[in-house]
Amino acid sequence: MAAASLMATRFIVVKGGPKDADSCERRFQLMKKQYEAVHDLKTSVSGFRYDDKGGAGVTLLQKDIWKRFVKVV
Repeated sequence: MAAASLMATRFIVVKGGPKDADSCERRFQLMKKQYEAVHDLKTSVSGFRYDDKGGAGVTLLQKDIWKRFVKVV
């Protein structure tokens, strides 16, 4: 808690929401969920692709595959 008090007094000008333990935990959990979703897409053998350069490549041809994936997630 001493570190939080020190940070609050030294770094008063901040952008965005509060920088407390709860908000950091929520942000971390969101990023973890997003990472896991992309990881699942990249390693999945469900019939669609994901790569860092082209993204998910969503087209009408993959519509049924995406519907099944979204139901699972």
